[in-house]
Amino acid sequence: MRSDPRAVVRCRWIVDVAVFIVIANGLITLCGWIFHIELLKTLLSRSIAMKANTALCQVLAGSALWVLSRRTMSRGWRYVGFAAAAIVLIIGGATLIENLAGWDLHIDQLMFTEPPGADATSSPGRMGLPASASLSLAALALLLIDVQTRRGHRPSQYLALGVGMIALLSIIGYAYGIHSFYGIPEWTGIAAQTSLAFFSLSVGLLCARPDEGLMGIVTAEGAGGVMARALLLPAIVVPFALGWVATEAARYHSGDDSVIQPALILAMMAVFSALIWWNARALTLLDRERARVEAERRQTEELARQQHDEILHLSRVTTLGEMAAGLAHELNQPLGAILNCAGVALDTTQSDEQTPPVVVKALEQISTESARAGEIVKRLRDFVRKQRP
Repeated sequence: MRSDPRAVVRCRWIVDVAVFIVIANGLITLCGWIFHIELLKTLLSRSIAMKANTALCQVLAGSALWVLSRRTMSRGWRYVGFAAAAIVLIIGGATLIENLAGWDLHIDQLMFTEPPGADATSSPGRMGLPASASLSLAALALLLIDVQTRRGHRPSQYLALGVGMIALLSIIGYAYGIHSFYGIPEWTGIAAQTSLAFFSLSVGLLCARPDEGLMGIVTAEGAGGVMARALLLPAIVVPFALGWVATEAARYHSGDDSVIQPALILAMMAVFSALIWWNARALTLLDRERARVEAERRQTEELARQQHDEILHLSRVTTLGEMAAGLAHELNQPLGAILNCAGVALDTTQSDEQTPPVVVKALEQISTESARAGEIVKRLRDFVRKQRP
């Protein structure tokens, strides 16, 4: 399946943007922990702080993604990228075990200490279950980024989808004001900027190999790829936006709330109907363009075939001309000899009165016909000479 070069270039650009967001978010949070600036720790969350271990892992994961997404990197740099991903897996996996088993492996406050009682935190300095699970999945995706099954599947892309789903759950919670989606310490505790960075990391992991696996369908040149690129982003953004509008309307609406859900359904029907129509129109235009290109291709092939036939015809004519020139040259000498001999014989017989008239007449006819044949050969040679370039 051939990929659209423009779609592949866009995916490369998306990877760079995702790497920037993830690394910048981690560095800003680490600066907050180093200089004790609470605003840099919380950013969008107001009260829920992003943990130092999470920030460090995001910096490592973003760096590993930047290195491993480039096939032209040297083997040494790729080893550095895999090492960074392995560190992320160790930290994220150990914290995930702590959250699931209730253990304390004493890794949460190795760099910085945090007082007890922090919002959405089960243990001081410990990242929540969503963050530890996301880091573990993202690290596995980085380590398996070049692994492909016999059927062409990329396990790293499926792991990246898992990271994105976890991040989207908490993003929806923050956007819709559902505290249980992001604020329960033992299960869903995660900062808003952490969720956004994980979602960016998920998108970057998907786009790291844009022409293979799941993304090979999205970036394909055919109608399927065009449809996927046209509908994938609206399929995520439109329900999210309409749901947010409905939630805000329900929160501030003072009348009958029963009208909000039908209005939401109607809006989604209208939006997706418009998207389907627009996508169908784009595919129709694409089919027309392909038909035009196909017609031009056939016309070009027909013209090339005609030119080929003309070249063959000219080649045959040239060959015949050369054969005629050679034949004229070969006939000219014996005809000249016949004409000379006939002339000598005719002169001799005319001086001899005993020569029968029939012989004299035959010699005259031989001389005349030989001269005429010579003239024909001469015209043939002149014709061939004029035809040559």
